[in-house]
Amino acid sequence: DLTPEQQLNECPIHHYCDAKSAYPTTCRSGYYNHDKTGLTEADQCDECPPGVFCTAGRIGDDCLAGYYCDGKASNAEFKPCKTGFYCPAGSSAPVKCPQGLMIVGAGKSINECDLCPGGSFCEEYDDPKEPTKAKPCNLGHYCLYGRENSDEEVPCPLGSYNPFPGGEDLSSCLNCPAGSYCNETGIGNINQQKFACPEGFFCPGNQGGQPFPDAELTLNEPIPCPPGTYGPLLSLKGLESQDDCELCPKGFYCPDAGMSDPSEDEAEVQEFKCPSGTYCPEGSSQAYTCPAGYFCENSSEKIACPAGTYCPPERPETEANNTNRPEFGNEEP
Repeated sequence: DLTPEQQLNECPIHHYCDAKSAYPTTCRSGYYNHDKTGLTEADQCDECPPGVFCTAGRIGDDCLAGYYCDGKASNAEFKPCKTGFYCPAGSSAPVKCPQGLMIVGAGKSINECDLCPGGSFCEEYDDPKEPTKAKPCNLGHYCLYGRENSDEEVPCPLGSYNPFPGGEDLSSCLNCPAGSYCNETGIGNINQQKFACPEGFFCPGNQGGQPFPDAELTLNEPIPCPPGTYGPLLSLKGLESQDDCELCPKGFYCPDAGMSDPSEDEAEVQEFKCPSGTYCPEGSSQAYTCPAGYFCENSSEKIACPAGTYCPPERPETEANNTNRPEFGNEEP
């Protein structure tokens, strides 16, 4: 018979005893055994559950705040919370902030989740493993802190533009500059032909936006060059004031407001060229009838009838009789 010292002892909890064991072996880190005796292999110890850590064959405390324990964790195997997530005590995985909120870096509590910062928009992802990220507000937009739709940028309104990223509020949108026409929302790059003040008009500023309060004129639209002038087409930037409108060229008349150069457009050359029997000095808004005592051969000026000729009024020119020229007659006795 075996002596008491030679009696077989059943392997205790928190341990396992393989063959030929002189002493019980503690379950390895990340495993535990809190209620079973007589285990014979290390793999018979249970894996540590998520959210806690296991050491000395026992379930320990919750995973520390700022870390997560996704299973089989020991106190030496805490995983740091990932950037863009928070990990309260007992976390088995990083936690994403609620929709509309985000976190800079990695946090320990939901209280560290905040609204999308000003000057940024926060893209939402359906994937719970993908954090909400703040990106700089794009040109032509602004991004208020605390707005409801933080994943959307706010476009600068009509009559304004924003050439810089990261706009935080409406003041980031600048008034449309003189010579430009901001007739779209969300303009970032103003130096484009489509935003130049249109041909025949001038733009003193804020064109495309709301009217100035109590203004006599609605200054939110381009202003036409007045009759007798025209507005040339410039590259990238248009006319800034009425002083930039050019006088109608000699030999033509500009009867309408907002005209382009009548001497360059083939259709307008025919329509607005001074007809024979009239004259159109520079800056004419109409064709003037050649008066008696003058002849108007080149339609750009009236020329006094020379001595020995006479020039009756209102002499229409025909192919058969060019009466637009002086007529010679007998001298008075």
